[in-house]
Amino acid sequence: MGAFRQGFAAIALIALAGWANAGQAAAPRGGKHVQPRPIVVVGGERTARLPLTLSAIRKRVAQSGDTLVKAMRLDGGFLIESRGGGLVAFTYWSAGTGRAYTLPVGPVTRMKVVQTLGDTDITLLNEATDDDGSYWPFPYLLRCVRSGETSQFACLRERAYFPLTSGAMFGSKPYETLTGIVPTLDGVELAFGPEQDLGEFWADYTSIPPTRVSFDPAADVLLITFSHAVVGKGLVAPARGNVFIQAVAARQDGPNVAVALTLVKSTAQYYTGSIEHAQELPFLELRFASGTMNPTGIDLEY
Repeated sequence: MGAFRQGFAAIALIALAGWANAGQAAAPRGGKHVQPRPIVVVGGERTARLPLTLSAIRKRVAQSGDTLVKAMRLDGGFLIESRGGGLVAFTYWSAGTGRAYTLPVGPVTRMKVVQTLGDTDITLLNEATDDDGSYWPFPYLLRCVRSGETSQFACLRERAYFPLTSGAMFGSKPYETLTGIVPTLDGVELAFGPEQDLGEFWADYTSIPPTRVSFDPAADVLLITFSHAVVGKGLVAPARGNVFIQAVAARQDGPNVAVALTLVKSTAQYYTGSIEHAQELPFLELRFASGTMNPTGIDLEY
């Protein structure tokens, strides 16, 4: 698609040059010519190139029906965060080409820039829900890169590690049963199944209950609270942990389930997670890391 646009732009410029030459041939000797502004392709349109100023970009964003939220000046242009219909979007406007390059972040409601390496390598953090506000994944990084000034961006999802003191919220479906707790080499897996309403559990998608993670540094306990969930009958907490986890305990706390992970002192400094599935049944995977593993170490704003 990028090659088509570049080819179209080249054809437009060649045609423009031909029109300019024809005009010069027909003009009287000594006459003055007003050169037309060059034509470039922006978002699939032919449009006159305007000076790449923030006010010009703001005008273009407003014309699209979106609202400009934030502008970041990069070496070769501007990275623009905009919002429309409740969704967030990111677009890089290049001063060199005069074109807008969309970062394909997907339909998300809250995302922020955490790192830029020039105008070809941009990392974002998704810390909220998807487009319909129901599915809430564990926060993750989205690294968007391109090979050159005229190339489109491609984005790759990566794990985000957070300090233990940085709480997190995620998960989507209440009224589920905690069915299993399995320590892994560097973390723990917590599995869920339906509580009573099978139709609600399987409807649309499967996920874990709404979840909140908090940390008590005095006791070295990471507390994971699952809202509107129950401890499964016969659930037995594992007797052994791993290099990071000393003990695991699960209890019913009113309408919620609280899982306490007592950590081995001075080992884990960061954690990450993801919502996974085994035969369509959801489970939460948590992993821990020490500072030597060079995690991202990003603080969440909850």
